[in-house]
Amino acid sequence: MTQSAHLQSKTRTVLVVEDEKALALGIEDALNVAGFQATVVHDGKLALDAIRKNAPDLIILDLMLPSMNGIDVLRKLRADGVRSRVLILTAMAGEDDLVRGLEAGADDYMKKPFSPRELVARVESQFRRVHMDKNPAEVLELPAGIRVDLGRLEVHRDGELIPLTPREAD
Repeated sequence: MTQSAHLQSKTRTVLVVEDEKALALGIEDALNVAGFQATVVHDGKLALDAIRKNAPDLIILDLMLPSMNGIDVLRKLRADGVRSRVLILTAMAGEDDLVRGLEAGADDYMKKPFSPRELVARVESQFRRVHMDKNPAEVLELPAGIRVDLGRLEVHRDGELIPLTPREAD
């Protein structure tokens, strides 16, 4: 089974927290078509309740929400120990907003307007990282101080990285 097939054999849950209902529906549809199990909530407090009941694998979080803004939602989740990946998707496009989101515990940040294809690709990327975190690849220790990390496709000799061409890495 390939890594891609393995990743898709488990249901990958995504909670979309977006107050613009038409946009939320479009995101939900794009994710479901891509093989995710997506659900939607439209406000910050409802998001906290939903996540505390059944934490999804990934959360797509708008910042401007009714009842509680996205940064406060994210801070509460991280304080509660929720480890779901979080991708912020927002119209707040300033550098300060981006940094504040990442510092609050987001794993990625996308600005609106956005491409649905890019959003799905970023979600896929987050699931690859989760898979790699849960299943660390084998590291081979060879004679002469050579270390091969099969997950990262890296070779080290005496602690120094030896650059590989893409062909060598395959």
